[in-house]
Amino acid sequence: MARHYLGCICPGTTTVKRSRWVVRVRNGNHSAFNGYRFTPSRYSEVSCLGCGRRWRTDAGYVADLPDRPYTDPAFTRDLEEPDDRP
Repeated sequence: MARHYLGCICPGTTTVKRSRWVVRVRNGNHSAFNGYRFTPSRYSEVSCLGCGRRWRTDAGYVADLPDRPYTDPAFTRDLEEPDDRP
């Protein structure tokens, strides 16, 4: 059976993990249901630069994370080299 993860799967404490988290879309989303236009929302999309996972959340810690939108030219260079996780 496949394992499903929600959020970051990097090793370490939450504090260590959060040092690699960035906000891709803050307080909104772009979906096919609204023609891919930005729609305000209480949820933000967070991405981990270590493991590449991304998730949406309305948690308070998002306010402390830096913004790194997908339109940033450095986005493709952001992800660290993957390790040998199963």
